[in-house]
Amino acid sequence: MPRQGDDYKLTAWGNESMRQNANPQMYLMCATVFDEDADEGLDGLVRAKPRAMRKLHWRDLREPEKARVVEAMAEIPQWSTVVVATPLNGARQERGRRKALEVLLQKLEADGVGLLNLESRWRQEDKSDLDMVFALQNRRLIKSIRIRHVKSDELEPRLWMLDQVL
Repeated sequence: MPRQGDDYKLTAWGNESMRQNANPQMYLMCATVFDEDADEGLDGLVRAKPRAMRKLHWRDLREPEKARVVEAMAEIPQWSTVVVATPLNGARQERGRRKALEVLLQKLEADGVGLLNLESRWRQEDKSDLDMVFALQNRRLIKSIRIRHVKSDELEPRLWMLDQVL
């Protein structure tokens, strides 16, 4: 999406996934920007979630449920960016996250995103993300994009969407 001036700032939602059983192992990060009129489509994603599930997790869905979820996702106006860091050494997964976050933040800022909402992990890990943003700013790789950590909410379909994309 082209940038339309300095005050044109979008908000993205981000999440990660690790593939430790893949060859090679990899760390993936996804960021999605939802259009202003995405609420109706997100409501459809909520309706596609099996009632017994608290959160929508792709790995827990049966094939017919996956088909319903994909159909619901197709109705949500959005665009997503996925970054893959590989090879991933399982003992150094935070390095994979930092490398993926470095590329993702630069791409998002170039696309006009001013804020990336990430699902909160642990206090120290969240601090590491913020330190990474500061380091990227000091290296002049990013200018003004910032991140905010949000608590995992069982009722937040924006976070569910990212799990399905990854």
